[in-house]
Amino acid sequence: MILVLRPEDIDGLITMKEAIGLVREGFAQWGRNPDISMVRHRTHMPSNVRVSVHQGGLPEVGVTGLMTHCEWTKNPVRGEHSIEAFPVRGRPTQVLFDAETGELRCIVIGEPRPRELSLSGVSALRTAANSAVGTDVMARADAATIGMLGSQNQAKYHLLALKEIRNLTGVKVFSPNPAHRKEFADEMGDLTGLEIRPVESAREAVQGVDIVVAATSSNVPVLDGEWLEPGVHLTSIVVSNIGLKRGGFVPKMRQELDDESMRRADVIGVNSRETLQVDQPGDFMERLEKGIISWDNLVEVGEILNGTRPGRTDANQITLFKNTGGVGISDVAIGGRLYQLAREKGLGIELPIDGAEAREPL
Repeated sequence: MILVLRPEDIDGLITMKEAIGLVREGFAQWGRNPDISMVRHRTHMPSNVRVSVHQGGLPEVGVTGLMTHCEWTKNPVRGEHSIEAFPVRGRPTQVLFDAETGELRCIVIGEPRPRELSLSGVSALRTAANSAVGTDVMARADAATIGMLGSQNQAKYHLLALKEIRNLTGVKVFSPNPAHRKEFADEMGDLTGLEIRPVESAREAVQGVDIVVAATSSNVPVLDGEWLEPGVHLTSIVVSNIGLKRGGFVPKMRQELDDESMRRADVIGVNSRETLQVDQPGDFMERLEKGIISWDNLVEVGEILNGTRPGRTDANQITLFKNTGGVGISDVAIGGRLYQLAREKGLGIELPIDGAEAREPL
């Protein structure tokens, strides 16, 4: 039998804390065994429909496989800003095989959302969990205050995730739209019990906090690196749009960070250096070419978790975690746990199809 999980089966099935734990274990294992996961790969149609594939597996959840999603990407240009929008987004789908036998076990259709926050976002649960793990291994252990740049669903997911890794005492939020930042403060304040203060500028949000999170859809830098104070940690999530640039749909590569933010970072953490080579994200490639940063600056999360390379080594260092896009192990780890939980709860539809076409005698 092959289990099919529909969007309503997986909605709220997992908690943010569980997702973060799975991603943490996934990054640690990937750091020890590079063959259990791959970085994201994309194809682009001339119509600007793109497909992303994230492939990997985590032994703890007993599956290996892939997550794929497709969207029609529209990029209206607003002055210097190009906002990526998805008029149509095909439902994300995971295909999960038994990690021991190779049999097809489960097909998961839809965007997983955590129990605490039923909001739609493009790969928002996995993205926030990745950011939480990267932030956890790089931010100061006593970090308690956050400056949030961005107020939409990715920002909401990120605040929920960071609350799981630090004892937060206060949050400032800035976005260009005053109504959006007030809505964020009201909604997330009620949900988390935190004091959240909307502020009038990005600079005000960044100053006097322990962690800065840039969770925006901007294609141009959203902060000035001169604002960063000793000991602060910065997490940024904008990733590559290389396919859109090559296709002529956008005029330039996305850059959420400025030169000075990259220059001042004493330690820069990434999901994977290979991701940078495949995606060529604007925040990195130009700065690497200019010599503002070097490949030696870049530390993978798995290396920090496994103790093969250090992250932060001093409380006064400025650290940066750049969430460099999807990696298969994060998606499949979460998908595998959804499969386990669904089986326990009797959710989904069972197809009367054998999970393997043929079995040879053992």
